[in-house]
Amino acid sequence: MLDLRSEKPLKLSAACRTVIAEFVGGPVAPQTAVRWVHRGLLAADGTRVVLQAVKVGRSYLTSEAAVERFFALLARHTADARDTSGCLADSETDARLRAVGLRSL
Repeated sequence: MLDLRSEKPLKLSAACRTVIAEFVGGPVAPQTAVRWVHRGLLAADGTRVVLQAVKVGRSYLTSEAAVERFFALLARHTADARDTSGCLADSETDARLRAVGLRSL
């Protein structure tokens, strides 16, 4: 949960140019970050991860820590989805996936 008393508040638009840009490799449109606040992003395992922010007047405030939590959760849920060590692939299905280019050799 976002606690602006213990975390330094940061305008969402400024976070898009700085903190978020560091994570994604370039600036992100503020509208994109607002969607992350409202709808979140769907991680690879099907979990919806939301960027924590509060609306103050016409602006949204978040914090560096909230952005870090957001990307850490996305990474964790993506890594969890890719852990297929306990799964056994059916050879016929595996061959079909290779044939259409969805599975590498």
